[in-house]
Amino acid sequence: MTLPTTNQSALDVSIRAAVGTFLGILIGITNRVIVTSALRHTAVAQLVGFGIGGLIAGAVQGLFMRHYTRSTLAWIVVSGLGWMIIGLPELGFRDNTFSLWLCHYLTRRALVGFVSGGIVVILQALTLMPRSQTIRWWLIVTILVWVGLWMLPALIFDNYLLVGEGGCLN
Repeated sequence: MTLPTTNQSALDVSIRAAVGTFLGILIGITNRVIVTSALRHTAVAQLVGFGIGGLIAGAVQGLFMRHYTRSTLAWIVVSGLGWMIIGLPELGFRDNTFSLWLCHYLTRRALVGFVSGGIVVILQALTLMPRSQTIRWWLIVTILVWVGLWMLPALIFDNYLLVGEGGCLN
């Protein structure tokens, strides 16, 4: 068996990061909403929901990134912690006003995606094996997926986010 070249390794980690992050975030968000709703949308429910969503997202990502991490369990734990940290601003906004602040603004959504992804990525990077090329490509791709997923609703549902049921202008 031959070792992959730097370009093959960068491509492999990029694909794994993109697919794992995309699926992990979608499945994690779904579970966060279910847990938060089941716990009646209290402040504790928000943190528990984000934590469980992060654990699940980390587990999904860990399936794709297991060859590049020191410990899959540590990866999952720091993912849950990262999601709890990015959930903290939701505690400061009452009754879904954070969503209203985001509304259809692409720049705001991109900024929140960049910061949210950055926080989780920095924590997860601590568990990656020390390969500079791997870490660099993984960081870039993962943050781009976070930014893209935060911007996606505004790109797809632009007018609906403004005037639809529960929209920003209602």
